[in-house]
Amino acid sequence: MHTWIDHLRRAACALDAGRHRVEIDDEFADYASLSASCQDYAWPIAHGESYREAWQRYQQNENLGNLIGMVAQNNATAPGYTELGEKIATQSKVLTAIAVADSASAKARD
Repeated sequence: MHTWIDHLRRAACALDAGRHRVEIDDEFADYASLSASCQDYAWPIAHGESYREAWQRYQQNENLGNLIGMVAQNNATAPGYTELGEKIATQSKVLTAIAVADSASAKARD
C-alpha cells in the first residue's frame, strides 16, 4: 500500500518492534511579502482546472460563500470544512488585510 508520504520519503530504516524511522523531505515556500504568499495560494483557484467552474461563478456573482463551498468540494478534509473557511474568510482582520492589499494593488496600477 502506498500513501501520500511515500513520495516525500527521503530515507527510511527499520527499527525494532515493526517500527520504522522515516525522514521526510518536506518543503515550505518562503515569500518576500504577504501579497506574494496570497497570490501563490490563490493561483490554483483562479487558474486550476478543478476550480474553473467555481472561479467563473465567483467572477460573475462575487459570492464568496459559494466559492468557498465549491472549493471545499475538492479540498474538504473534515466535516465543517466549508463553515470553517467561511468563518476565517469573514474575520475582521482578514477583511482588513484584503482591503489593504486591494488598496496597495490599485495604487501600484495607477
